[in-house]
Amino acid sequence: MLEEHNVSVERNVELLKEMFGILHDKNVAELLAHVHDVVRIYFDVYTGKAGMIEYTTFVGFCKDFSIFPELCSKMVLHSTFYALAFVNSRVIDDPDPSTRRTHHPT
Repeated sequence: MLEEHNVSVERNVELLKEMFGILHDKNVAELLAHVHDVVRIYFDVYTGKAGMIEYTTFVGFCKDFSIFPELCSKMVLHSTFYALAFVNSRVIDDPDPSTRRTHHPT
């Protein structure tokens, strides 16, 4: 079981590397800058006042916008959600912004 956990963690790390690589692409950054306000509306609807999304709601979001199963498998969805949750938990656990490795402006 520990071996399965290590494989899952390694897969999440690889997914994070891919996501951060995508976010560093200039074209993607420009696109996100243009759609941020519109996406923020949907983000607020799906996350509610807490600004957090539960796994089942995340899956619902991905179904609503034809991300799952059209663009990615449930395994990729699962790994992506928990990888991002891990990153988010690291940000929340570290209140000193100067030591954070990730940042999500609201």
